Amino acid sequence: MTKDENRIRGIRSCLVSTWRNSDRLQKLVCNILDISRIESYKLELKEYFNLNEKIKM
Repeated sequence: MTKDENRIRGIRSCLVSTWRNSDRLQKLVCNILDISRIESYKLELKEYFNLNEKIKM
């Protein structure tokens, strides 16, 4: 494997890791925002459901 190929492989690995971590961070931020909305009573549900039924699952 050439020096350039190793460099490209390293860059690709960094980009994949960065993409994966940014996706995780986005999910974390969305969850934190949802918690804030719940605490402030401003969360709007997309659909209504029976919480007791969900808990029993």
